[in-house]
Amino acid sequence: MKRGVHKDFFILFYLNGLLWMALCAKFSPTRCTALLCVHLLRRFFESGVYCYKIFSKMSALQFICGLIYYPVLVYHSFFVEEPPIYSMFLLSSAAQAVSHYFLFHKREFTYYTHYFTEILIHYSMNREALNCLWIASFTLINIFNRSAQTPKTRRISKKCAPDAVPVDK
Repeated sequence: MKRGVHKDFFILFYLNGLLWMALCAKFSPTRCTALLCVHLLRRFFESGVYCYKIFSKMSALQFICGLIYYPVLVYHSFFVEEPPIYSMFLLSSAAQAVSHYFLFHKREFTYYTHYFTEILIHYSMNREALNCLWIASFTLINIFNRSAQTPKTRRISKKCAPDAVPVDK
């Protein structure tokens, strides 16, 4: 069995981001902050609904980076002055939710569309170069890590169905 932290702990990333949002509430929230809060809440609830197979792990380094990732975004969101692109945020959020549905509920691999939509979601909120670089680098690290896994370990099961059999294509 692969060593590391079980991927069901992704929920901690979003909970951590929401806690940092509450801690940073002393700053004046921006429209970017509000959209990031919506995104964190949606991902927190999705993480509670969907779960990974027992052998699906992330490295300790990925886990630590994930714990740092959203607090940095949250803190920075309080200082973004440019207006978000609401239509892009809504469309990419919906596309990501659909992608996660197919990935988890239907157990169909979606060829990284959930990562692409993650980039679009964050770009719609904050188009500063450093933010885009931060989001893209974190996303690419996850894609490369996932690509290194065998197809069998990329299969995911539906919550409440731990005995679900992966579908091989």
